[in-house]
Amino acid sequence: MDKPRVLLVEDGEEQAVRLYFEGDRELFQDYRAACLAQFPSDIQDCDMASVAADLQTLLRVAHSLKSVLLTLGHPQCSALARTLEETCHAGVLAAAQMQWAALRAHLVRLGGGS
Repeated sequence: MDKPRVLLVEDGEEQAVRLYFEGDRELFQDYRAACLAQFPSDIQDCDMASVAADLQTLLRVAHSLKSVLLTLGHPQCSALARTLEETCHAGVLAAAQMQWAALRAHLVRLGGGS
């Protein structure tokens, strides 16, 4: 009788360290710290852009965040940023503002400020 196989689900950060940092946890930690330090500025820029109906700024920051969040091991947050980017490209302000609010909440939870 075959033994059941156990599927181990790798932690997002551990997977990111392995995939994007060649296993170098210290390099990942340094990168993560730099990103967390940048998040408050990104939040402020996007908050102001959302109020000002500035889709170009929302698009620019979302474009950056989709890669950063994926590299940090947060693919769901990265997908939110990608969706926001696509919505900004389409010029749908109300949807972009709602998507920014959702992405903003995730950034705050990750340690990006208030």
